[in-house]
Formats: sequence, C-alpha cells, structure tokens
Amino acid sequence: MLGHVPPLFSPLHALIIGSTLLEYNVHHLFNRVMAGAMWAPSALKWHWAMSIAGFLICLIALPYLPLNVIIACGVLGLMSFAYSTPLLPFRYKRRLKDYGLVKIHMLTGVWVAVGTVLPALYWNIPFKDYWIEIIVRAGLIFPLCIAFDIRDAEADRAVGINTLPNTLGIKAAYLAVNLTLGAFLLGGLIRCIYRQQLSEMGAYALSAAAAYFAIHLARKKPSPFVYLVLIDGVMLLYGVLQLLL
Repeated sequence: MLGHVPPLFSPLHALIIGSTLLEYNVHHLFNRVMAGAMWAPSALKWHWAMSIAGFLICLIALPYLPLNVIIACGVLGLMSFAYSTPLLPFRYKRRLKDYGLVKIHMLTGVWVAVGTVLPALYWNIPFKDYWIEIIVRAGLIFPLCIAFDIRDAEADRAVGINTLPNTLGIKAAYLAVNLTLGAFLLGGLIRCIYRQQLSEMGAYALSAAAAYFAIHLARKKPSPFVYLVLIDGVMLLYGVLQLLL
C-alpha cells in the first residue's frame, strides 16, 4: 500500500506480534478442554509464558504508536477476546465463536483490519488509496476461514454452532470457497488496473491457486500440516509475493 517495501521492524510490527501471541494463547487458557486435547497439560505453562510475553511486547510498543492505531487495535482486541472468552452478556452463548455465521465474518474482518487498516493508520495512507485492498484481502481470507469451519463442522454441530457449512451444507461451502477466490482474483485485477501495476497480478494468481490447492487437499487429507501450514500459510505467501512482484 505504501508503494515501497516498509521497514522490516517497526512499533506496528511489535504490536501485531505481541497481540497475536496474547490472543492465541489466552484462547487456549480459556478453552482448556480443547487445549488439553491438542497439547499435554504441562504445555499450559507455555501458554501462560507466551501470553505474558505478548502482553509485555504490546506495552513496550504502545508509547511509539499514534493514538488512532492504539484505539483501532483496542477495538480489534476487544472483538478478538470476545471471540474466545465468555464476555458477552447472554445466558447460553457468551462468546462470538458460538454464533456460527457471526464467527466467520468477525474473523475475516479482524484479520483484514490488522493487515490493512492498522498499517494504513500507522503510515497515514488515505482511505481512497487502499479501499480496494480491503475487499481483495477479504476475498482471500474468507475462504481460508471457510476451510476451518468445514474441518470443525461436526464438532460445531454437536454444540449447536451453526457455521456456514452446517447452515448451507459442505457442498455449498466448497462452492462459496471457489466463488470468493474468484472474487479475490477479480478484485486483484481491478486493483492492478487501478494502480497501473499489472505485474502484481502474478501475486494474486499464485495466491488463489495455492489457496484452492490447499483447501481442496484438506478435503482428502485433513491433517494439521495441511491446515496450519498450507492453508494458514497462504496469507504469508500472499504477502511475500506482493513484496517480490
């Protein structure tokens, strides 16, 4: 969005790294049943250590950040904690993740905002220069979130969480994946034409192809490697390709 490669390290990077460490590890601490199934009980100490480390990194970064970034990050942080922890004032469903269709849109919105809105606020980029990037990145992240909802469809159904696959069916969920990846490619083309940088289209094409391959591979081989490395890794691939192309 800057038109050039940003500094490798900045207070913004520190804030995002610290916030991610904090949120992901707090999620495990507040969901010990799930955490116990994935990690040995002794590993909980590492979740505490990473939560504290993330919190300290955020504290160190705060004095070097503009107020608008701090406010925006506070809103995103509140949404993230409401997703994982029982903050909502309702009797039966006290987390955002308990609301299936809200869950996927919230996850997509937070990740798009973290990777687009926060940098724009930090580097004072006008909205007219990056609005298309919000749409494009949503078109990439949304199908990745669908893939995880497909993976968790049976577990979510068992506890009454009506995610997109449980609402529309698995077949329709894969159709939604294909359609949103198509929208991602179309948005990328519009962005490249808008900025007169057609060479960047390769980044969109390769990212869409990687996402399609990883998501449909998970249909046949639903292993942790496919989900945590290949599917989640598409976001990293997209960023690296944008830097290279």
